[in-house]
Amino acid sequence: MSSGDARSTAINALLDREPVLLRQVLGYVREIYPTYEAVADEVISSSFTQNIDMCIRAVVDGPTPRSHKLRAYAQIARKRFEQGVPVEDLIRSYKHSIGLIADALTELFEAHGVSPLESLRAYRQIWMVSDVHSAVLVEVYRQHQLQLDTRNHAIKNDFIDRLRSGDFDDSVLATAQTHFRLRADLDYRGFVAVMVGRSDHDISWSPPPTPRSSPPNRSRSRSPLRCWSIPRGTAWRARSG
Repeated sequence: MSSGDARSTAINALLDREPVLLRQVLGYVREIYPTYEAVADEVISSSFTQNIDMCIRAVVDGPTPRSHKLRAYAQIARKRFEQGVPVEDLIRSYKHSIGLIADALTELFEAHGVSPLESLRAYRQIWMVSDVHSAVLVEVYRQHQLQLDTRNHAIKNDFIDRLRSGDFDDSVLATAQTHFRLRADLDYRGFVAVMVGRSDHDISWSPPPTPRSSPPNRSRSRSPLRCWSIPRGTAWRARSG
C-alpha cells in the first residue's frame, strides 16, 4: 500500500471512529464546564464534526488554512458566546477536542503503515491550524463583546434617563433586571452630579439631611445631586426619590 493510500485509509478510519470520540468529548465538556449547560448535545456534535474536518484539511492541505474557511468555522462559536460560554472555556474545550482527534489519527496512521515522519508532520500541521483557529476565535469573541457592550451601554443610558425623569414602570425594571442581572433583594441607588455656580469643574456637595430633631441649618447650599432609587423587593415596584 502506498503512503497516500495508507493515509487515506487512516483518515477514513478516523471518520468511522467519530461517534466514539464524540462521546468522550461530551462527557468531558459536561463534567468540566458547567458554562456549557445551555448548549445542546447536538450543537456540540456539530462543532466536533467541524473540528474533524478541520484536522483532515490540515493534514491534506497543509498548515496554512484559508482564512475565510476558519472565519466561517469561528462564526459557530459566536452562538456559544451568546449562550454565555466564556471564551476561555470555549478554547479549552476546543483544544481538548483537537487533542483527541490528533491522538486518534496518530494511532491510526501507525496501524495503517504511515511512516513516522509523515505522522509527525501531520500532527504538527493539526496543531498549527489549531493555533491559527484559536486566534480567530478570540477575534470573533472580541467583536461579539464589543457589540454586546455597545448594546448594553445604550440600554443602560436609556434606563438611567428613565430613572432620572421618573418615566419608568415595572416592565422597564424587569428588562433592566434581566440585562444587568440586578438582584431584587437589594436596594439600588444612584445620583447625578450637576455643575453649579460659575466654576468649570468644581462640584459642590452638601451632606445628608440632619435628623428631624435637629434644627435646620439654613447656611447649607442646596445639593446639586439628583438622586434615584430602586426599592428592594421581588415585586420591583417603581419608585424614584
